[in-house]
Amino acid sequence: MEELIKKMNELHATAFALYLKSHGFHWNVRGRMFAMYHDFFGDFYDEVYGSVDRTAEEIRALGGNPVAGLMAIRDISRVSDAPSAILSADQMVSTLYYDNQLVIECLMEAHSIAESQKAFGLINYIEERLDAHKKHAWQLSSSMDSAPVAEEVAQEATIEESVQRPETLTEEVKTYFLNPKQ
Repeated sequence: MEELIKKMNELHATAFALYLKSHGFHWNVRGRMFAMYHDFFGDFYDEVYGSVDRTAEEIRALGGNPVAGLMAIRDISRVSDAPSAILSADQMVSTLYYDNQLVIECLMEAHSIAESQKAFGLINYIEERLDAHKKHAWQLSSSMDSAPVAEEVAQEATIEESVQRPETLTEEVKTYFLNPKQ
């Protein structure tokens, strides 16, 4: 059970860090498509934030204690802190895509452990979160100039090997249409 609690805490911290980063992007997005991205990032962080409390409750139901301090969350989260420089909207989308992949990876690992321990109720919750984060992946990748192909997304290679971190992205200006009817 300790292994599952530890993995769920890692998931909790990683999802919280993704929430916090996406909320910061919501505040700091700029450019011609400000309104569209501001709303998109708002919907994104709101959905992710909605899972944070439930994940903490699942940890408590397992007999564990969810991490709560900012330093403790930072220490076990797979999502790195947002850069101090303000990113372009396309860099924000790309960053959230790859960070979301880290959440998916953590969910898959938690699912495997929960299956081995026959924690069926928890498995249902994890599968719900997987569905939500796969939808996020689809929306984010569809908003990127060169969207990752499905095979790339499905690979279980370490995300760290394929992540293009914001500090290595170019300052090239690009426009993405999340909803062309807006």
